[in-house]
Amino acid sequence: MLCAIRPERGPDARPHSARDRRATRPAGDVPAQAPPLVADQVRHQRVPPQCRERPLESPSPPPDRRSSSANRHCDDRDRLYDRRQFRPDPMGDNRRLRSLYWGFRAFAAAAIAAAGEALARKADGPQWPRRRRAAPLVVAAAEPAISHPLAPISHRSAVLPALVVFSAIFLASCGGSDNATPAPTATQFPATSTPAPSTVTPTPGLGSPQFESARALQHVHALSVDIGIRAAGTDGEKRAANYIRDELAKYGYDAALQQFPIQVFVDVKTSLDLLSPQQRAVDAAALGGSTSGTIEGGLVGAGRGFPQEFPSGTTGSVVLIERGDITFSEKVANATAAGAAGVIIYNNDSGSFTGQLTAGSRIPAAAISREDGQALLDLIKAGKTTVRLTVETRTDTNQSQNVVAKPPGKQCRLVVGGHYDSVPAGPGANDNASGTATAIEMARAMAADGVFDPVCFVLFGSEELGLLGSAAYVRSLSPDDTAALKAMLNFDMLAVGDAWPFGGSQSVVSVAAQEADRLSIPHSVDTRFGTGGSDHASFISDGIPAMIFNCFCDPNYHSAGDRFEFVSEERLAQAGALGMATAQALLAE
Repeated sequence: MLCAIRPERGPDARPHSARDRRATRPAGDVPAQAPPLVADQVRHQRVPPQCRERPLESPSPPPDRRSSSANRHCDDRDRLYDRRQFRPDPMGDNRRLRSLYWGFRAFAAAAIAAAGEALARKADGPQWPRRRRAAPLVVAAAEPAISHPLAPISHRSAVLPALVVFSAIFLASCGGSDNATPAPTATQFPATSTPAPSTVTPTPGLGSPQFESARALQHVHALSVDIGIRAAGTDGEKRAANYIRDELAKYGYDAALQQFPIQVFVDVKTSLDLLSPQQRAVDAAALGGSTSGTIEGGLVGAGRGFPQEFPSGTTGSVVLIERGDITFSEKVANATAAGAAGVIIYNNDSGSFTGQLTAGSRIPAAAISREDGQALLDLIKAGKTTVRLTVETRTDTNQSQNVVAKPPGKQCRLVVGGHYDSVPAGPGANDNASGTATAIEMARAMAADGVFDPVCFVLFGSEELGLLGSAAYVRSLSPDDTAALKAMLNFDMLAVGDAWPFGGSQSVVSVAAQEADRLSIPHSVDTRFGTGGSDHASFISDGIPAMIFNCFCDPNYHSAGDRFEFVSEERLAQAGALGMATAQALLAE
C-alpha cells in the first residue's frame, strides 16, 4: 500500500526480500525452515496500547516480557509481522484510516474476484450483442449503427471504474495521523500516455456516416409504391417533393421547394386503326409533345429510325419504327425529314410504354406494345398495309418544383442530384426513384458525423418533359454560385442492370473512374450520355462540369413494368459507394 511506511532496518533485522533470504540460508542444499505461521485470528486482534511503542530492532523479545498476557499479545503480533515481513501499523490510533484500510482490502479482493469471473465468461463467448463492424465497402441491408442509450456494459468495465474511485478516496485520506499534512494531488505524477485526439460527435438519430443501401431501398419503396406515379405537374409529383424535402430537413439541411412553371402535355384521345388487309383497333398512346392530327395511309417499316433505314416510298406514309439506339425525338425528326406523315414507335420489350419528345414534333407520333408492333411488321412483310392514326392533345400550364437542400452556412461546391418525377405510364421505381433515393441517403450519410460538406442536394421535377427542372435550377444560379461549383453528379436509373457506363465531362468522369477502380467496380465510358439524355446536360450547357451514373439497360424503361420488385439493393449499394467516393475525391482536389 502507498501509505504503509517501512521502518529503518537494523543490522539484526530479519530479511525482507528473496535475495536477502537466500543470503541467510544455511550451507548445503536444505533451505532454512520457517516457523509456523500464527493463526489468522491473531492478525485481527486489537493491539494493546503497551505494544504500540515497542521497538522492532531485535528479532526476538526479551524473555522477561513474556510473563504477562498483554505481552504475549505483543509477542504474537511481533511474530506475525516478522514472518510476513510486515511492520507496526503507522496509522496508530487513527481508527478512520484503519477502517478505510481494511475496507479497501476487502473491496479489492471482491473486485478482483468479480473481474476474474467476467474474464472467464468473456473467454466462453460474448455476453451482450455487439455492434456490427462496418465493411470496407457498403454492406447491403446493414442495420443502422446506433448505440442504445441503455446498452448493458460488461462486469469488467463496471468493476474497474469503481476500483479507481475507491482507490482515489482511500489515497486522499491516507497519510498518518489526523494532524498530518494532506497528501499531494495526482497532478504531481506526469502523464505518460498520449491524449486521445478530439472527435466529432455524430448527429443524434442519423445513424452511421456510411451509405446504407437498406435506407435507400426504403426511399425507393416510399416513392414508387407508397406514392406511385409522379408525372410532372400531378399531385403524385407534389407529394414526392414534400417527402424528399422533409427527409432532407430532418438531416439538418436548409431544404426548400423551388417552383417553376411548366407546360403539361395532355393526351386527350389517341387511336390506331388497322384498315387493311384486316380491320381491327390497336391500343396506342400519344408520345409527349406530339402534335394533333389524323393521318390515313400506307404503313411502312423503318428499322430503328436511322436515316438510311427509311424506304423510298416513305413520303406521305405512316412509318413503323422499333424503339432503341437513338432518342424518340431523333426517330421522329428523321421520319419527318424522310417525308413521313406520321410515326408509330413499338416497344423493344414486352408490354406498352410512353415517351417524351423533348423537341416536340410536327407530325403525329404514338407508341404501341412490342406484340402489336411485331404483328404489324409481319403484315407489312406480307403485303400492303393501311392504317389510320389519330392523335388529339392539348397543353396546360401548371407548376412543378425542385427540392433544393443546402448545407447550413456554406456555399455549394458540389451538386448531387437526379430527377424524382416519373412518366405517366408507371411508378418509375428505377427511373428514377433509385437515383433520388441514392441522393437522399448520401445526404444523410454526409451529415451523420455532425459536419456538413459543401455539397448541395437537388432533386429535379419535370425531367421527363425535357429536363425542365434542372434547366430552371441552373437559370436560378448567380454568377458567384456558378463559379463556386466544381461539379455536378447526376444519378439516374441505377437499380437495374450489370454495367456502370460513365458519361459527361472528362474532368469528372476520370475521377469517378479512379474511384471505381479503387472499389473494384467494373465500369466504362458511354459517350451517348456525354452531353444529353438527363439532368447533367443542363449543367454542361452552362459550363459546369457534370457526369451521370446510369445504366440505360432496363427493359421496363418508361413502362408500367418499372416496379419496385425489380430494384436491386446491391446496385444501390454500388451506386452509393461510387457516389460517396467520387464526391469526397472531388472535394479533396
